[in-house]
Amino acid sequence: AEAASGDGVNDPRARLAALFGLRGAQDWARHANPWSFWTRAAILPLMAGAIWSRFWIGPWALVPVIALVLWAFLNPRAFPPVAPNRGFCWRAVMGERLWVGPGRAALPEAEARRILAAERMAIPPALLCAWGLWAGHAGAAAIGVALTAAAKFGFLALMARLPEGGGDDAAARETGAKADADR
Repeated sequence: AEAASGDGVNDPRARLAALFGLRGAQDWARHANPWSFWTRAAILPLMAGAIWSRFWIGPWALVPVIALVLWAFLNPRAFPPVAPNRGFCWRAVMGERLWVGPGRAALPEAEARRILAAERMAIPPALLCAWGLWAGHAGAAAIGVALTAAAKFGFLALMARLPEGGGDDAAARETGAKADADR
């Protein structure tokens, strides 16, 4: 079934994670750093504002847009790894790691379908936001940003509830040991 077919190699989610430098336990532990997590959460509204700024500053709007794209790419590498913990950021990111990797195939079918549906919930409001930004409709853009963010946090809440708190215990212990050794 599509919902649980992620093999961690050919899945587009896994390829996207690898593009952002999320390949091993240490990379995911950096990604789970609360500073990384919350500064990533700010990218969507800031990007909408940067794109909207084209109405005021014209082509100079590309400067903040490019800066935000670079930040999105660099963010997972910019913060130190954190030790395993029960915080929301850790659990959500480790759940996402499970979701994009081969561990997804072990999820019960009903859970995988629920997560896939939550993942797709962000598409309509993202399209509304894009249309609002293109058409110059501030209300549509703002509602699109808010609903896209709400859908993403709903998805992350499901990630945080995955078995083992969002990842296998061995990987969590390995990551914690490496993070402690790096200090």
